[in-house]
Amino acid sequence: MSKPLHIKASDATRKHKNEHDDYEYYKRDLVPKGFAEQCAVSIYEIPPGKSAYPYHYHMKNEECFYIISGEGILKTPLGDQLVSAEIFCSFQQMKKVLTSLLILRKQNCLFIWTLIHITILMWRFIQIQKK
Repeated sequence: MSKPLHIKASDATRKHKNEHDDYEYYKRDLVPKGFAEQCAVSIYEIPPGKSAYPYHYHMKNEECFYIISGEGILKTPLGDQLVSAEIFCSFQQMKKVLTSLLILRKQNCLFIWTLIHITILMWRFIQIQKK
């Protein structure tokens, strides 16, 4: 029997990623890849004016997130939606639901992100806008 994971969010290593001008985030893995077979859970913090990832969908995974604080714009094929604290979003696999979360406000947006692995993670980037 494996030992249950018990971690305080502030004790998880804070990782920074900023490889492209429009995309930046800080991440703390609460359930890191490799710990569970089908689940990953992280806390993301996205700086103002940035997105964590380009507009995309998951072919083989389900994704959801819960916004803890801050505001942003969730881009979907149905249009842009303002999202803020206490909003929960869920995206099904194989539905080709395109998503991107853009943070527009002056404060960082903090949210809990969960990915349920159906098979290996496969992303297909649909739209990458360059300045």
